[in-house]
Amino acid sequence: RDLELLQANLNRITFIYAEKIRQHQRKMIQDIEIPFYIFSGKILQDVQRGSGLFIDTGQRADGHDTAANRIRFQALPSNDQDAYYNLSSGQLSALVLAYLLTLNKKYGQDGLGTLLIDDPIQTMDEINMASFVDLLRNEFSDHQIIISTHEPMFSTYIRFKFEEFGRKTQPFNLKDKAYADSLRD
Repeated sequence: RDLELLQANLNRITFIYAEKIRQHQRKMIQDIEIPFYIFSGKILQDVQRGSGLFIDTGQRADGHDTAANRIRFQALPSNDQDAYYNLSSGQLSALVLAYLLTLNKKYGQDGLGTLLIDDPIQTMDEINMASFVDLLRNEFSDHQIIISTHEPMFSTYIRFKFEEFGRKTQPFNLKDKAYADSLRD
C-alpha cells in the first residue's frame, strides 16, 4: 500500500515536472520565434521558399505533443521535415549562429554586453558571411564583439565593415603575441 502511494506521488511529481518543462519551452519559443525568423533570414539570405526558418516544438493545436522535448527548425511551417536535412553545412552553421544570437538578444540584456564567437565562418559561403557581419554590426552595436578566426581575409573584412560605420576595431594576432613573448624570454 505504501509503495503504491509512493509510486502515485512520484508519477504525479514527474508529470508536473515534465509539464513545467513543456510550458517553459513553449514560452521560450514564443519569445524568440519572430527574432529567430528575422535573424536566420538575414544570415541565410537564400533559404528555399522563404526568408527565415521557423521553430517547431511538435505541439499540435489540441495541446498535445507529437514528440516529447524536441525542437525542429523548418523552412516552411507546413512542412514536417527538419531543415537539418535541407541545409548545407555552412547554412547549418548560420542556423546555429542565428539561434544563439537570438537567445542573446532576447535573454542577454543584463550583464557585460559581450559576444565571444569562435571561428563563425568556417563553412559559410561569402553571402552568408557578409550577412552575418551586417547582422552583428547592426543588431549588436551596443556589444563588445570578440571574434576569433584563422581567416585573415575575414578579419580584414569584418574590421572594414565595422570601421565603415564608425565602430572601433582592434586586431590581435595570438601567433605574433606568442612569438614576441618567446623573444623576451
